[in-house]
Amino acid sequence: MLLYFQCGSVGLLSPYGCQDLYWAEAMRLTKPSTSSQIFLYGGLAVLIAAALVVAFVGRGRAGVTPAAQRKPMPPLMLELIHGGAWRLADHRGQVIAINYWASWCAPCWEETPMLARLSHELGGSGFEVVGVAVDEHASMEIPQGVTQFIDRLHVTYPMAITAPMSQLAYGMDGLPTTILVDRRGRVARTFVGALRESQFRADVESLLRESPTVQAGASPQRQ
Repeated sequence: MLLYFQCGSVGLLSPYGCQDLYWAEAMRLTKPSTSSQIFLYGGLAVLIAAALVVAFVGRGRAGVTPAAQRKPMPPLMLELIHGGAWRLADHRGQVIAINYWASWCAPCWEETPMLARLSHELGGSGFEVVGVAVDEHASMEIPQGVTQFIDRLHVTYPMAITAPMSQLAYGMDGLPTTILVDRRGRVARTFVGALRESQFRADVESLLRESPTVQAGASPQRQ
């Protein structure tokens, strides 16, 4: 007799366990393009800068980077999938998780329900998640895999997508990549790979306890 697993908010049953189902679902929806053309289209310099922040934070460090060592996050504006724009500057005073993902990325399927849950639980305390899909696409039409990912996982936090023909994913160390930004717009930690909820929650709650204002005698940092 087979035992079937209910796999979170994906709403599917699997006799093989949820991890195998996530991999199968990711591969079914979308596969990476085999195109070897490497170039950027349409003003993605801001997103590249965001990805390059990975090089300046200690990914192996336990916990968030000490406040005095944090670097300002470059100004960031994202085009939202459902219209409009999301600007980091509009969220000063909040703790922000910028989550880069793709519909073909199995670990992205695994961690997204947790991100959605924390966004709901801690949103009232000043925590917000914004997702950035890096699936390749040649037109302004949103790839089917992206919309199915969002619908199946019931994601309600803001979702953006890179510009057509973007190759941003090729410049990153891995997917998913999540950048935690503190209340003052500085990079507190970068995660490459699937998030562990206990550690991620602890880091977010630690940042939420920090003051959003510059202490007396400190030099303000500009974004």
